[in-house]
Amino acid sequence: MASTLGATIKTTNSQNDVQKLIANVQALLGEGTKAIVMAPQDTAAIAPTLVDLAGKKIPVVTIDTRPDAGSVYMVVRADNRAYGAKACKFLGDAMQGKGAVVMLEGGLDSINGRDRTEAFNDCMKTTYPNIKVYGEPSNWDGAKAASQLQTALTQDKSIRGVYMESSFG
Repeated sequence: MASTLGATIKTTNSQNDVQKLIANVQALLGEGTKAIVMAPQDTAAIAPTLVDLAGKKIPVVTIDTRPDAGSVYMVVRADNRAYGAKACKFLGDAMQGKGAVVMLEGGLDSINGRDRTEAFNDCMKTTYPNIKVYGEPSNWDGAKAASQLQTALTQDKSIRGVYMESSFG
């Protein structure tokens, strides 16, 4: 599609490192880039770069996350609050409103992680107040999540559910 519009697409990989993302943006600007599409994991730290890009009139589209501050042309992402609320409803109903659940949280420095965590907690508090939630800050790390889950299962035999905020792939 880009070629039909006379555009060239260049890709970079920041490996979820905001400093690499910022460096990649600067390198692309040096090459004359006219627009940026990015998927920033640290949605707060990217704000100064967005301000810089806006000042240069470079449109930005974010994928899978929205920035905490700074303007973008468009955000393309899932409804992460719905992720949390639907997981709560499924587990709460399956557990018949009793017991305990482990929530393996994604990165709380990401709006996606915060939205999923907040929606799940809000739903549990209001709809299933008799379910205890163990929030484990796994930060999208599979090995860490596995360890946290094992510890929680050992410490509380009433755990009957697990909400894993992502595939932790």
